[in-house]
Amino acid sequence: MSRLAVLLVILVLVVGFYFGRQVVRFYYDYYEFMGLMEAQAKHASMSNDAQIKKTLVRFAQTNDIPLRDLDRDIQIYRADGAIILEAKYEEVLYFDLKELVPGDFIESNYDWDLWTFPFHPYVKMRVKE
Repeated sequence: MSRLAVLLVILVLVVGFYFGRQVVRFYYDYYEFMGLMEAQAKHASMSNDAQIKKTLVRFAQTNDIPLRDLDRDIQIYRADGAIILEAKYEEVLYFDLKELVPGDFIESNYDWDLWTFPFHPYVKMRVKE
């Protein structure tokens, strides 16, 4: 195997790791958020909508889930003995050159948004009285 091939393989692995850690974090946060929504729905008979929304917003803020408008991005509905919890947000896969180059060699902001991942966690569950 030539040196060029080895360097190319190393470059592909580094790029894969760099972007992979961002994408894995997006999906990890999504499934954690879904788990919290399910837990809140299971205990919905003991909490009101404001308490549930407060818990979800606190989790989203702690985990840097990008909710822009809390009234629109997190919705809670109760009807016919059921509760529906849903949220909508987007995560952006980006490339930031400043993260890779140490020091102050790059003065301006060189970052590129490469892909937007739309997430829509949704939970519908019967409320136990």
